[in-house]
Amino acid sequence: MPNDLITVKALASELNDVLKGGRIEKIYQPEKDEINLLIHNKGKYLLAISCNAETPKIAITGVKKENPLVAPPFSMLLRKHLSGAIVESVSLVSNDRIVDFSFNAKNELKDEVKFHIVAEMMGRYSNVLLLNGNGVILDAMKTVSYDTATKRCILPSMPYAAPPQSKTPISDTEAIRKLLREYSSSDVAKYLTSTISGFALVTAKEIVKRSGIENSVSALSENDVEKLIDTVSLFYNVYESDIFSPSVVTDENGVGVDYFVTPYASFSDSFIKKDSLSEAIDSCLRIKDREMRRHDKTKSLAQSLKRFKEKNMRTLQKSKEKLIECEKTETLKKYGELITNNIYLIKKGMKEFTAYDYYDDKEVTIPLNVMLSAGANAQDYFKRYAKLKRTKDIVTKQIAEIETLLDKISMTELAVKNCYTSQDIYELEIELNKLGAIKKFKVDKIKEKKESTPFVYEINGYTLYVGKNNIQNEKLTFKTAKPHDIWLHAKNFHASHAVLVTNGDTIDESVVQTAAEIAIYYSAVKTSNAIECDYTERKNVKRHPSGTLGLVTYTNYKSIRVTANAHNELLKKG
Repeated sequence: MPNDLITVKALASELNDVLKGGRIEKIYQPEKDEINLLIHNKGKYLLAISCNAETPKIAITGVKKENPLVAPPFSMLLRKHLSGAIVESVSLVSNDRIVDFSFNAKNELKDEVKFHIVAEMMGRYSNVLLLNGNGVILDAMKTVSYDTATKRCILPSMPYAAPPQSKTPISDTEAIRKLLREYSSSDVAKYLTSTISGFALVTAKEIVKRSGIENSVSALSENDVEKLIDTVSLFYNVYESDIFSPSVVTDENGVGVDYFVTPYASFSDSFIKKDSLSEAIDSCLRIKDREMRRHDKTKSLAQSLKRFKEKNMRTLQKSKEKLIECEKTETLKKYGELITNNIYLIKKGMKEFTAYDYYDDKEVTIPLNVMLSAGANAQDYFKRYAKLKRTKDIVTKQIAEIETLLDKISMTELAVKNCYTSQDIYELEIELNKLGAIKKFKVDKIKEKKESTPFVYEINGYTLYVGKNNIQNEKLTFKTAKPHDIWLHAKNFHASHAVLVTNGDTIDESVVQTAAEIAIYYSAVKTSNAIECDYTERKNVKRHPSGTLGLVTYTNYKSIRVTANAHNELLKKG
């Protein structure tokens, strides 16, 4: 994704047109590195500003995230100074990937004052700062005493300074012309990115292509230089140009994976145009951001579950090895019986003796303890037999219990991948605690009062619910679903329960197929091949006799072969 100066400058211009003159109604901080501003300006716009190192983002979004129970200090400071403030302008800072949101607000004395939210969109150095009208830092999401990489100090009461720029500014046409005349390499695009600020490599390649120049030329003619200058200028001012057409590149599931200010030639066949650059950015980063946040929030729980699983797998392996040892129990019993039957042939002090094995119709040599009599040797074999037989029974039972537990762990592993809200995580903690993967945790009464919600899809007017964890699966199947609703589940795999609400209608096969594709997506299946999904009326689904949460039996079902598909376009936002 070209999160370069070209894109950020166009985005700032677009946001200025949309938000200028708007009033801030609400301020949230749903993540430690993201703020949301609800701005009213001939309509309501939710502006998301994230300085996450992996997915820095500024965009108007349609997704309102869950807010923490206690507001973080940075959001409280923003509320103190910016509640009710008017957006004065949105502009670029220092010809870099820095956006300045300027606000007119009123202080406690009702005097007009200015504040700035400065959003630096620079990868792992991304940051969001609040400045007063004099450019002094009031606070920042990421405070830095002194950064040797950026040569800056970011602390309250310090004057704000943009990061120093070592490359030639993209706005300095004469300096760029001089650099291009000095070019003597074999890769024009790389030369542009290494000498001029503001270009992602993919953008530089597009500029070279649109200029009609071979990227591998060893020298640039004066005509080539002017062509490149014109194209650089066109992209630098792309928002005001005719080529501005925000677009995204999607994957096979229709999920945006790249966004651009205009369709780039290298992706021209797979572009989908969007109404705004904000929409393009949000549609591409929404899923990636959600999965990254989920991973961060569930990392410790996932590690606990992994350790618990590995511990039980080691125990299972040892138990199976012990069971193999126990397989010689019948041999010990047989040796005892053969000694008893031939006791008159055995003399004290013999190390072994050979007897006819009437069990296997052959001769067998039996080791003896020279310190024991023949009868004592027989009793020793019988005692060892009895002990191993008891051990075998215990180990066999233990293996069955561990395999059942591992089965439950596999079911819970799916729930880890579906955690997005604090209540989802709380319910996962409950499951892990019941399994024994984590110790008792402090119960949050506020969390207990909230109810988690399953995934909700709309398929041709019909609603499909998909459980995120075993607690939701249980509730969805046996409380939410009605007898004639359609229940779906991946065949012979651990999977979330899916319920298609029929409203008493006869459901078209295409709707069932789409529902099945979604159900397979939320399963433990790790293949791109088509597999079977079972479906039946909910009345045919019963709780498993074992009483295991989320485990069921079902009858009178049909099966359909489908390929897993998230169908994110059908997923209700939230």
